[in-house]
Amino acid sequence: MARWSDRETILLQLSRAQIYEIRESLRETIDAGKEPPEWLVKGGQKIVEILSAYPLFASYKHMISELVWYAVTNDHEFRGPGLDKEEFLAFAFLNNPSEVLQTLKDNGLISLTEEGKISVGPVLSKVSDVINAYGSGFNSAEWSNALLMTHLSVFLAVAEDYLNKAIRNEARMPRMILAVFYILSTVLMLEKNSPPEELSSKKEFRLPEIYVLYALHVFKSKRQQRYFIQMISGVTDGVPKLFENILPAGDYHEFILHRDLNDYIVHMIERERENERASR
Repeated sequence: MARWSDRETILLQLSRAQIYEIRESLRETIDAGKEPPEWLVKGGQKIVEILSAYPLFASYKHMISELVWYAVTNDHEFRGPGLDKEEFLAFAFLNNPSEVLQTLKDNGLISLTEEGKISVGPVLSKVSDVINAYGSGFNSAEWSNALLMTHLSVFLAVAEDYLNKAIRNEARMPRMILAVFYILSTVLMLEKNSPPEELSSKKEFRLPEIYVLYALHVFKSKRQQRYFIQMISGVTDGVPKLFENILPAGDYHEFILHRDLNDYIVHMIERERENERASR
């Protein structure tokens, strides 16, 4: 397998650093059984929306929905002896069931018994406890947030696994993941020297077109580039995800980051500053 360029290696590392911070915050939220902070809810929702547009993560989303249903209804077999694996997979509509099940097992969502049964794993048990603790019904912000945290925890575990394998040259380059976090990392780098009071009061973050073009170069074909930029801008389904507007700026354009990611950007910059102070 070919080795990555210096630029691709940096992208891998920047992406992994952000995912690590999000996953740590997720663990703290789930372990404490508390509601997630606003930056995590809004930013996480956008990340899940983007990743869900790709078949790999769509497969996981469907499987997670099945598992969460069993967990929140306190299914006796799921929490006890386990569900029959083949019967469960018959409802899953997966092209790669073995890989998905193994990933869910590796990340604590399920346990696989020697008898071929599927039972609740330690992480899903904690997540379902959080869901059950809300007790507010499906039509509530609490339920929505808890379900979001469930999807986000698995999606990021899968993304991190792909990034780590790519860094070790054990897997193909996860280009879509890199493009998303490249854009976010670029905004972070452009804004990291902003005074704290200016940063926290900022209403929008703008990204010059040249940086968006750099991100699109992660993809190998024009078709992939077009699909990605149209999807994250909401052109494909009317739901803007990463960008909420594009404005003329001389001979080029500026892309306006979705406002739901503003708190995410502020949090990540503040965390970086905290780490820098701690290392002095």
